[in-house]
Amino acid sequence: MTAPLLKLENISKRFRVGNKELAAVSDVSLDVAAGETLGIVGESGCGKSTLGRMILRLTDPSDGAIVFDGRDITRLSKRAMRPLRRDIQIVFQDPYASLNPRMKVGEIVAEPLVNIGMKRAEIAARVAEVLKVVGLPAESADRYPHAFSGGQRQRIGIARALAVKPRLIVCDEAVSALDVSVQAQVLTLLRDIQRETGVTFVFISHNLGVVRFLCHRIAVLYLGRVVEIGTEAQLFETPQHPYTQALLSAIPEAGAGRRGRIPVPSGEIPNPINPPPGCPFHLRCPRVQNKCRSEIPTLATDTNGQAVACHFPGPNAESPHRAPEDKRMTEGEAR
Repeated sequence: MTAPLLKLENISKRFRVGNKELAAVSDVSLDVAAGETLGIVGESGCGKSTLGRMILRLTDPSDGAIVFDGRDITRLSKRAMRPLRRDIQIVFQDPYASLNPRMKVGEIVAEPLVNIGMKRAEIAARVAEVLKVVGLPAESADRYPHAFSGGQRQRIGIARALAVKPRLIVCDEAVSALDVSVQAQVLTLLRDIQRETGVTFVFISHNLGVVRFLCHRIAVLYLGRVVEIGTEAQLFETPQHPYTQALLSAIPEAGAGRRGRIPVPSGEIPNPINPPPGCPFHLRCPRVQNKCRSEIPTLATDTNGQAVACHFPGPNAESPHRAPEDKRMTEGEAR
């Protein structure tokens, strides 16, 4: 069996808040194969972005290990990490704030190439190449970011990430700031880039419809813990965790009734500074039992590779997303 490109082993991150401790991420273990897209989803405040920052080593984990291409990079110094930066890149959420307004597009895309010591002539050729890959004309290099739309700016951000030919790109809510029609265009672009280059994506989003279109596997986070992991088909057709089922029930469906759907969980995510005992979801769970209030469930994997952390897992009576016509966006819709 081929070793994963990225492996997270029991990763946790705690922050000091006054004299208390906030557990942003708790005991997360994930792996991502080369050429795969892993989606990480959950409500705001569930730890998605903190997890992404730890993968990038922009934030150090409190516990656990980050293994990239067989090498433990958890405690590498900034100096030792520098050569690995070209292998691990990021596409940021905000296409307006993530581009320097004082730099021309060509300079923005070239910046990581300058950092790795590429020669000037090679830089110019590579900038032109990646601008073409993301669907921007060559003359874009001589213009400033303010001259572009939000979708075009995100393409510039993608070009910058691609410039050094990375093996892994973390996309942190990379389309959430864009209009729906533009989101579909950018998602199609990312999928096409992966098919052509074999790059691996970790795609962080709160939007299940978005991850369904792009991701091969999906991990669902709740209060810093993974509650379910499975393929796109498993998560959407046979979700086992009540939180996953609730997230799916919240997706609008044209012409669909509410029959067979569980209610979206009421209330807010508990305070991570003072999390509830037992299962972190039990305060909002429709099938809570006494065991849930006292014991944290472990992530157990079934024979099909679907993993769930729940004392009483099981499918809905009728999954709201099983219909073949609701499988995923078609390429025509994406364009």
